Amino acid sequence: MGVNKGIQVSGGQITAGVIAVGDRAIAIADRTRIELAGGPLEEIGEKLAELTRELQRNAAALDDADDLLESTTRIADELGKEKPSKTTIRGILGAIADGAKSVTSVVLATGALEHAVMALL
Repeated sequence: MGVNKGIQVSGGQITAGVIAVGDRAIAIADRTRIELAGGPLEEIGEKLAELTRELQRNAAALDDADDLLESTTRIADELGKEKPSKTTIRGILGAIADGAKSVTSVVLATGALEHAVMALL
């Protein structure tokens, strides 16, 4: 039998939020959607979603794309806290910007999110 890079399910089921299969596949649970009516986290959530989209769109051009995408989940976790830490978020954003410095759109999205965090939190 040849190499199978897909998923085979027999006699059962798979229940998952996201699944990635195959070479260089990436699956990210979209936890960047911070659903608040108004308030500062709504704008920050939009900027975080944009950063996540840019990282996904440019994953092939980035070293450690998986780690950079996982960093957006850590930011979402921090934003979900009662009192999010600007220092923690800025540190993670700095690591993303450094890891993606060759991709202008990612660096710009990172800067926009950092600006929103500093202005609104």
